[in-house]
Amino acid sequence: MLEYEDNYYRIGADGKYLPSYSVVNHLFKNEFQKEYGQYSEGEMLQRLKEQLGEYTEKTSGIAEFKYTSGKNHYFVVICAAIMLRVHAKLPQINELIMVDASGGIDKEWHRIYFFVTLCAAGGIPLAIYCN
Repeated sequence: MLEYEDNYYRIGADGKYLPSYSVVNHLFKNEFQKEYGQYSEGEMLQRLKEQLGEYTEKTSGIAEFKYTSGKNHYFVVICAAIMLRVHAKLPQINELIMVDASGGIDKEWHRIYFFVTLCAAGGIPLAIYCN
């Protein structure tokens, strides 16, 4: 903004300098497909389940893929080894849990929820929930 001073509104409207979301998405999809190929939803979910299995084998954490009761939506819950230790060692998790949510992080608008509790060191992570 400072670089273009009074001409910023012209530069901001020029797709060469500030491309639209659709252009960036199109370029990303093309590059992603070159690198990883085209995934169908079934293949993507199967690969996700495999990666969660690899994660649990390599670490002492827990990673679960589940469907809602109506099988309409899926979600992932991750609890790293340090998070499991927090569950065992900190009694205040029975009293206070805060949730920090981030949304719209990908084209399917998945949300990520971080569950944390407070202690003298600050916020301590308890679990991650993605849907």
